[in-house]
Amino acid sequence: MVAASLFSMLCTACDDDDDIPLSPKETFKGKVTTTAFGVTLDPTDWEIRTDNIKANSLSLVFGEFTVVVPMPGGNTVSRTIKRCMIENVSYEYKDGTSILAPGEYETTDGVFETIKYEILSGTITSKGMKLTMKVQPEGMPMPMVLDFTTFKE
Repeated sequence: MVAASLFSMLCTACDDDDDIPLSPKETFKGKVTTTAFGVTLDPTDWEIRTDNIKANSLSLVFGEFTVVVPMPGGNTVSRTIKRCMIENVSYEYKDGTSILAPGEYETTDGVFETIKYEILSGTITSKGMKLTMKVQPEGMPMPMVLDFTTFKE
């Protein structure tokens, strides 16, 4: 009886998965609405994957996306951001929801030397992800605002 209790206690102490409410490397496919230069564009498909999940931080891997903004005079501004990742995004798990902490991050996609990301708000549940953030690749005079929403079926 004592051995069984000790074994049970040791297994519980070694099981770190209970502290991490998110599934490892989960991919969220959904729609992103982009606002750039005061223009809100039609929603387009986008993909975000979680990675490096720990008890209080994770990484977000963003799929490639292109934004084309119509400008006055018939010109357009086009930016393609290749697949990239921001690391050590803090989150808090509460009542079945992982709440991403607001924060600023800088990364690269191998094309742009720097891309600034600012998470404004974000949640991940068993049904999907909602993420609002500002994104500013180097050379872009002002950030774009991205609203990403997905719900698993």
